[in-house]
Amino acid sequence: MGVSAYVRAAALNHPIRAIADQDAILDLTRFQADLGRLGGLLKLWLAERRGEGLPASQVDALYREIAQTVRKADAVMDRIA
Repeated sequence: MGVSAYVRAAALNHPIRAIADQDAILDLTRFQADLGRLGGLLKLWLAERRGEGLPASQVDALYREIAQTVRKADAVMDRIA
């Protein structure tokens, strides 16, 4: 919301809404779900008996995907701040 729109809304006693913050919160919610899914997969791999879980190459890929998701979440947090 621009300054003039903010002043107009405040003067007319209209509710002030921050759409960018709502979008960022939705993005963070998606990232949180992704991290939960990835964490569950990692937990499954670690809980399996040796040789019956995911191969080490898939675990490495999972770690990379988690790191990428964390970087995206950091970028969204930077947008909010």
